[in-house]
Amino acid sequence: MKKISNLWGALAGFLVLATPYLARAADDDAKQLVNYVRDFYMGLLLPVGTVLAGFVIMYAGIVYAMSAGDPGKTGVAKEYIIGAVSGLALLLTAAMIINTLIK
Repeated sequence: MKKISNLWGALAGFLVLATPYLARAADDDAKQLVNYVRDFYMGLLLPVGTVLAGFVIMYAGIVYAMSAGDPGKTGVAKEYIIGAVSGLALLLTAAMIINTLIK
């Protein structure tokens, strides 16, 4: 249930951040809207997501190192690392798709 609420929070945050871009593009044609979306993703979401993934990986590494062999803490740290790496892979894959489709 917590993951669903986090997803809704992320979606709400995205909409708050994307509103100025989309409002600017309301009177423009579809090509400019696509360019605004690409610029928003490449200029904001990709860098912020990459930095956040790096911080999560560093935090998980510290938790793992400080766990002193406690299986619960090492398991949590491994889940954080797997989540951050998979999220980063998803971000980079989306960037590759956007760059391929929109030129």
